[in-house]
Amino acid sequence: MLLDRVVIYGLDPRDTPERVRVHAQLLPPGEPVEPGAFDFRLRAFFARLGAVGYARGAALAVEAAPPSGPLDRLAL
Repeated sequence: MLLDRVVIYGLDPRDTPERVRVHAQLLPPGEPVEPGAFDFRLRAFFARLGAVGYARGAALAVEAAPPSGPLDRLAL
């Protein structure tokens, strides 16, 4: 995944890279660990969840960028 408009807290904006490439490892939902145990794979199927993954740090919610073109405005 290639990210732009990156903000790295504690780093001067002039020293922040213009783009950052992030490696994400996504796997199919796991099956029960023993017969009769919670079936995450089945629950994920009905939740339309196709993959699971992890991050090594906390996620931060930010505001979406304002629409910049006519197709972006249609997507709202």
